[in-house]
Amino acid sequence: MPFTNISGQKDYDWLCTGIAESISTRLGSLPYFSLVERLKLSDAMKEIELGQTGLIADSKAAQTGQMAGAEELVVGSFQIIGQSIRINARFLKVEEGKVRTTAEATGSMDQIFDLQDKIVASFLANLNLPLNDQEKTLLAAKLTTSPEAFKQYSQAMDTYTPEGRALSDEQRIAMLDQSTRIDPNFAPAYVQLGDIYAQRRQDYDRAVFYYDRAVVLAPLVIVPRVRLVQVYQIQGNTFALQQQQRQIEELRRANLQQIEKQRFWEERRRKAIFRPGEPPRAQELQRQRIVLEQQKAQELQRQRTLQEQQKIQELQRQRALQEQQRRQEFRRQQVLQERQKVQEFQRQRALQEQQRGQEFRRQPIPQERQRAQEMQRVKVPPKPQSQPKKAKEEKKKAQ
Repeated sequence: MPFTNISGQKDYDWLCTGIAESISTRLGSLPYFSLVERLKLSDAMKEIELGQTGLIADSKAAQTGQMAGAEELVVGSFQIIGQSIRINARFLKVEEGKVRTTAEATGSMDQIFDLQDKIVASFLANLNLPLNDQEKTLLAAKLTTSPEAFKQYSQAMDTYTPEGRALSDEQRIAMLDQSTRIDPNFAPAYVQLGDIYAQRRQDYDRAVFYYDRAVVLAPLVIVPRVRLVQVYQIQGNTFALQQQQRQIEELRRANLQQIEKQRFWEERRRKAIFRPGEPPRAQELQRQRIVLEQQKAQELQRQRTLQEQQKIQELQRQRALQEQQRRQEFRRQQVLQERQKVQEFQRQRALQEQQRGQEFRRQPIPQERQRAQEMQRVKVPPKPQSQPKKAKEEKKKAQ
């Protein structure tokens, strides 16, 4: 559930959803937990009308969990004093309405990701879950190292507060896009983008694109693969559906095998230590031999996990490089197209100006010709003769 901001500083309300999302994403990546859909929890909270100020009573939180179909809830609060933050969390059993375990972490705001990891680690330690190396690797991987990307993601995921419920799908998509631009390796943001396109817009092709991106970034996490199975089932893509289901089964089988191996070694070690009838020296040698075998197995598993992680990181780096090259090529084409458009516009404009100039130069010629013709048609009157010439003519006539 969203954490409670008991410090009253509205600028940090986005952490209410942010901390809850971070913890649920961590726990949801393990095979021991199955997350309740966000919409169910949000609808239950709306019906009970839980506020975002003050502590939420455990009884009311348990009622919300029952309405959402949850068996256990994580509830808590945080308080900010200056540049430090203190996070308190409780693991609540819904049916009994009792606290199963608690966790607390204090540090500076710059350590917000480490503090959330401490909360999760404390929960898992108190629950005594047999974590294998693969699960430890999942928990050790950072979701993001950018506080701004985490803030954009948290604000987009807010469906509990009135401000969050007022956000449109376009606003949420814009925030999640901004989060992925800041941190291209932020896998949960791609999962949420896929959820919006699949559940709200029925744009399954775009949803598959974002889910695939999340699978590449977090290949050991089952959640995006389950989303892909749901989308492929709607699309009727049987081949892709079966392929994803096989990969999910392999991941779950690998987790179960790791758990069974760990339980086997623990049981064998316990029997070796407390085997009756053997001399203490034989028991000690047997215990040391088992410990060495277990250490070798753990070292081999660690090396395999490290190699797998390196392969994943190399694949992520190549994918990120390819994505960057695609974006650069797309931007280059856009710039080239814009430049061509400007050049074409300038060429057409120059051609129009040239045509106007020619038309303007042609227009005065007919007018001048018309004026000349008019002047020719007008009869010019005879000029009056001068007086001496007139007197000579009269004298000549008289003679």
